[in-house]
Amino acid sequence: WEDDELERVSKILARRGTCSRREAERLIEDGRVLVDGETIELGFKARANARIEITGEGTRWLREKLTVIVNKPPGYVSNLPAEGEIAAAACVEPRNAWMRAMEGTPMDDLKRVTRDVSSFNVCGRLDKDSRGLLILTEDGALARSVIGGNGVLKKYVVTTDADVRESHMRSLNGRVQLDGVELLPMNVQRLGHGSRTLEFNLREGKNRQIRRVCEKFGLRVVDLHRVQIGDVQIGDLPEGAWRLMSERE
Repeated sequence: WEDDELERVSKILARRGTCSRREAERLIEDGRVLVDGETIELGFKARANARIEITGEGTRWLREKLTVIVNKPPGYVSNLPAEGEIAAAACVEPRNAWMRAMEGTPMDDLKRVTRDVSSFNVCGRLDKDSRGLLILTEDGALARSVIGGNGVLKKYVVTTDADVRESHMRSLNGRVQLDGVELLPMNVQRLGHGSRTLEFNLREGKNRQIRRVCEKFGLRVVDLHRVQIGDVQIGDLPEGAWRLMSERE
């Protein structure tokens, strides 16, 4: 095979959605990836349609990845806090665990989450002033599926500083540009006649997208609450509390 027909196995696994590239490299280093039945070394290249297998131990390691659901309060940053700021991961401590949703969870999992959560990936950031559903995960493939432009639904309930008129609704549901780039269509619904509360359904998440779009059409956002990402809903998880993502989710 010509060299340009080959690519790194870690890249192939990431593209297939098996795991992240970093996780694939870890599996390869540990001897847990086979190509055409042979154990490979880091940097090994293969055809895009090669038979690539992960050993049973490797599969178990991937399945043990933990994912946390946090109801982020306003005032917390999603990640990378500057001096004087508090990261949302700080909410993940034993006293904030919502045990009602985690009955039967192994105590070792709960201890590992509270110990390691600061190193988890953030799946779709919320700005400091916003609140609601935040997903933190060890699972690189999951993080990639949420933030990698794959069209995962994100639902927000937004309150504005003025009544939303029909002209606002037409603009919000029309073709909208930010910084000269046209956004993917947004599904925006008004919750009640003459209401100041809107439901935004997005399949992308540009930086402060909802706030900037509302401002563009003369509305200022006074509260932004994310309530859903894909099949995961905030439900009745209290503000500042956390739980583990269920197998069903």
